[in-house]
Amino acid sequence: KAMPVEPTLITMGSPLTRIYGHYFKNNYQFTPETNAALKAWHNIYRGDDFVGTHVTVHGTEAQNHKIRAKGHSHYWSDPVVWEHFKKMGVF
Repeated sequence: KAMPVEPTLITMGSPLTRIYGHYFKNNYQFTPETNAALKAWHNIYRGDDFVGTHVTVHGTEAQNHKIRAKGHSHYWSDPVVWEHFKKMGVF
């Protein structure tokens, strides 16, 4: 059944590749079929984030956006993240 809207998925500091994809890959499978309902998937990450990184496994079509180094915390309060949201037209 089709969804009433096409959602845009936003992940920040996502552990999908580094942790889940490595240790639990059989439990976290994404395929073109599971992603078909998404309008877009934007993943924002920092190069020095020890938990989350780019999302590249499981057949995802996530658009990865690397931003300045600042660790794993405070993505929501980081003005650089909000500037990326504005550029992407998310909000």
